Amino acid sequence: AATSAAKSVAAAVAEKRSKEAEPDFFAWLLDELRSRPDEEQLPRIPRSHLQEVANVPKQLEKLLLLGFLLCLDILLHELSF
Repeated sequence: AATSAAKSVAAAVAEKRSKEAEPDFFAWLLDELRSRPDEEQLPRIPRSHLQEVANVPKQLEKLLLLGFLLCLDILLHELSF
């Protein structure tokens, strides 16, 4: 009876450890590569940071347009003179 109780306690401890185990590095890496964020961490990100990340494409488009217009200006200047 004592050995079966010890086995059941050991099984309960092992089950608890498996649930609370630290995340596996390769599982984390696969989640990052598949762009699957940790849903538990999302509420901790302030909204202002999310808005800044959302504004990056707009700012990048403006910068790329400026670069394109400068290159076009130089090309037209070289072709006309």
